[in-house]
Amino acid sequence: MSMSEFERQNSDDDDNVETHARFSLTGDTLFPVDFSAEDVVFALELDEMFSAVQEEVPPFFVQTLLEAEDPQFQEVERGFELKTRAQVFRRLRLKHRLFPKPRLSLRTQSRSLLAFMTSFFVVFLVTVLLTAPSFAAGIQYLWAGSHAGVFLVQKYPAMSTPTPTPATATQPKLIRLMDAQRLLHFPLYFSLSVPARYKLSNIYMYQNNQGWSDGPIIVENYTYALPGEAPRHIAICEFKPLGQVNVMQVVQNGAAQQIQISSGESSYAIYVRGQWAQREGATPAWAYNDRSEFIYEAPGGIVFWVVGDKSDGINENVLSSIVKSIYTLDNSHANTILENLLIQDSNDTPDMFENTVLYVQDPNNLSGSSFLLVGRVSEVQNNHVH
Repeated sequence: MSMSEFERQNSDDDDNVETHARFSLTGDTLFPVDFSAEDVVFALELDEMFSAVQEEVPPFFVQTLLEAEDPQFQEVERGFELKTRAQVFRRLRLKHRLFPKPRLSLRTQSRSLLAFMTSFFVVFLVTVLLTAPSFAAGIQYLWAGSHAGVFLVQKYPAMSTPTPTPATATQPKLIRLMDAQRLLHFPLYFSLSVPARYKLSNIYMYQNNQGWSDGPIIVENYTYALPGEAPRHIAICEFKPLGQVNVMQVVQNGAAQQIQISSGESSYAIYVRGQWAQREGATPAWAYNDRSEFIYEAPGGIVFWVVGDKSDGINENVLSSIVKSIYTLDNSHANTILENLLIQDSNDTPDMFENTVLYVQDPNNLSGSSFLLVGRVSEVQNNHVH
């Protein structure tokens, strides 16, 4: 294309001269010789839409410049991506789903939801039927382990008064600590965190014949006494429930709470405030006095009842420390504890547990659960009885 021809073309349309000078695909040439006016206008429109400098080119621009008939520049076949992915997964030996996951139809989803709701309603109905009598009676449980805890009631349970066993004339006898250990069905435990002012005064072993403990029961008494004042005590009772028997203390509803004492196994204990008390010959009622107690079941199924005097600072924090510091007695500690154990008659009961009422659940007992009284219910002086 000569310069004179270019000038004649520009003279036909003076408005396009500036535009022609701006347009360039290669940077050093303008339009081909065979471009018509319509081709120039179309090229200018493309220049407005795509920027070759910024590599914004029309679709199939490269294929158009190259050999369009060459198979390697033709569009890939349909499904090329899926085939490529399948080949990659096969070579890498990876699992992949050949077909899409089937979607449940609306009818199938409705049937599944209906079956789930029906099952849930049946389970809910059975649960209500089984627990309704307990809820109606204000009954509920707090567990301190697999076989121990408290049985919450609204009032003192009705119990048949057992016929008292005549007291025997035999005197309690003294036996060595290691000999007593042979009679027990569990290792002896002691606490390292009893307040320093309390000293271990005696240890009692009771032969339980009521069918809820596996072998004898151990009670350790710690005493704090000052001249002219009534002594104060901390008692630690330990026993192992018999077989699958659940031994629950019967407590006034609202007088007990579950407390977490650790993060591992046997991490919960029950804190109880008060005790049952006899008042003027009437039915015993719950007395919120200074008695505080922890109920705890250690790994291995050993149950601990720890009782103290709240007026002397033996509160839930102190009881929690006592329980968490319990350790198993071994031969190295035996001589530093006591040389002897005082074996009490089976009819006797430690003073600290005289007013305890038990709810015993024995799955092997065909007559069902039963209430038992540990010792007697004595009169307790207290101005706050509910």
